[in-house]
Amino acid sequence: MKIGVLAFITGTSVDSMTFARKAESLGFDAFYLPEHPIIPVVRKSAYPGSADGVMPEVLAHFIDPFIGLAQAPL
Repeated sequence: MKIGVLAFITGTSVDSMTFARKAESLGFDAFYLPEHPIIPVVRKSAYPGSADGVMPEVLAHFIDPFIGLAQAPL
C-alpha cells in the first residue's frame, strides 16, 4: 500500500524541503500541499471549522504548492 502525507506549510512553519525529506525517511510515498487560491475579504457566512465562525489567520499564509513541491527533493 502506498501512503502519502499532507502538510499545511506556511511562511512560519518548517520549510517544504525539510518536511519532504523527513516524510521520505519515515517511509511515505507521496507529499501533498494544499492550495487556497482565494481568501474572501468579507464573508457573509460563518467559517464552519471554528467555534466562533472566524477563519483562522494561518489559512491565508499557505505557501504556493507548486513552489513548495518544486523545492522538495526527488
